Parts: sequence; structure tokens; C-alpha cells
Amino acid sequence: MESSNRIRDIAVGTIGMLIGLGLSYEAYGMSYPSKVFPLVVSLSIVTLCTLIALRAIVFPSALSTKRASFLPSLRSFIVIATALIYVVMIQTVGFYVSSFICVLFLSVITETQPFNARSLAKTAMATGVFLLGVYLIFSYLLRAPIPEGMIF
Repeated sequence: MESSNRIRDIAVGTIGMLIGLGLSYEAYGMSYPSKVFPLVVSLSIVTLCTLIALRAIVFPSALSTKRASFLPSLRSFIVIATALIYVVMIQTVGFYVSSFICVLFLSVITETQPFNARSLAKTAMATGVFLLGVYLIFSYLLRAPIPEGMIF
């Protein structure tokens, strides 16, 4: 079982790296302001997939813990539908508002603990801090525009 997890992680990491590199290549051909965000996302994909593959190669014993089975469930389809709605919302409502709503909704859907107002408040605060960081980085450090909608 450990060997199949190791092979799967190496394969997923390698395929993800190739996809991320392809996306980086495509983004690199864009003009300056519009290529920053796709480059950041694609290089993040490359980095995370590299870490997945390296973990399987360097630390194979870390894969010996039992993982949950990846079977599609209603929750998986809700997450996919949320991602599709999020893309549409960015164009109409704006990046920050739609990101805030999407992260809150996904945290409620994927939460394993019982839902309560305290966990929602913590998630809302963490999301707000994260989006503030995104705003500061893209607006002041990179000076790259983020898609704006009707609200923000």
C-alpha cells in the first residue's frame, strides 16, 4: 500500500509540475500587468507539486499513514460547482467579495467539526487577513491589477 501511495504521489507531483510549467509558459507570453497573477498561480502550482513529489521520494515513510479514499461524493461536486460559480462571480461582483464568499462557503462545506458561529467568525477573520495581504501585495508591491467587479 505504501508503494502505491508513493508512486501515485510521484506521478501526481510530476504531472502537476508539467501542467504548472505549461501554464507558466503561457502566462509568460502575456503583457506585463496581466501576466503577474497567472504567473504567481502557476508557479505556486509548480512549487506545491514539486513538494508532493519530493516528499514521496525523500520521505517515503511519511506515506505509511492511512489516507481517506478518494471517492467522489456530493461534497466533491459541491466544491467543483462552487469553483465554477466563483469564476463567474469574479467578473460580476469582483475578486475580493467573491473570494471572501467562496472561502467562507467552502469552509462550511468541508468542515469536519460541528458548525458554529465561533468557527465561522474565525474563518471570516482569517479570510479577511489573507485577502488584505493579497490586496497589499498586488496593489502596492507588484502594482498589478486584480479583476474588479461591481462591488470591489
